[in-house]
Amino acid sequence: VLSYSYINFELGPKDAEQQREDFNALANLFQQMSTFMMLQSMSLFLILVRCIVLITTHIPQSGVLFNTFAKMKEYLVAFFVIFAVILLGFTVSAHYLFGTRIDVYQNLSDSFLACVRMLFKEATREQMRRGDAQLGFVYFILFHLIFLIVQQLLISVLIYGYEQEKEDIRSLLESDRSPTRKLLKTLTAYIHKKGKFILRCFVPLRQILIGSQGSGAVRANYEKVGKLRDKRRTKP
Repeated sequence: VLSYSYINFELGPKDAEQQREDFNALANLFQQMSTFMMLQSMSLFLILVRCIVLITTHIPQSGVLFNTFAKMKEYLVAFFVIFAVILLGFTVSAHYLFGTRIDVYQNLSDSFLACVRMLFKEATREQMRRGDAQLGFVYFILFHLIFLIVQQLLISVLIYGYEQEKEDIRSLLESDRSPTRKLLKTLTAYIHKKGKFILRCFVPLRQILIGSQGSGAVRANYEKVGKLRDKRRTKP
């Protein structure tokens, strides 16, 4: 009932100018609607990101996945740089090997998309065989072998970050579970740290106050006495 056509319905024929104005108004309305939908989708995405941040802040167990990526961000950046270089190399080589015989490799952009589809297990063996019977087989084997190794490297990095994050969460939960133990550990570490400083200051003070006076007993250097005695005996 509240549609645009129902609200703006008019009886009788319209001239061409009026129809053109109505069409432009409808096109403008459609463009504004598309802009509104785009802004709405962006706002929903930001709301979702904010919800995830709040959940990971208040519930540490739920943030293992995201904190894993944050903890290993340097390694992931290095990995994706290497991944991009390898993928670019295979893209250029496929363009020069099969570009004259296979349509999907005629330019670099299509060749790149074809390599990406190969990563997602799209069957391209027959295309490469038609492009080059010998080198196509070698290219196919090397591509899947190298990216299989690269995939294992990514999994290893993520597993390492996951284990570190899980240990951090476990230690955090244990400390929150017993606040008295956490307080005792903090006090013990503080006393131990300050105790080392006090002992370092006490040693020279002890040497000044006690070491110079001694305990009243005189200690003889028997080794030196023996050397002097031997010298006296050897005199003529």
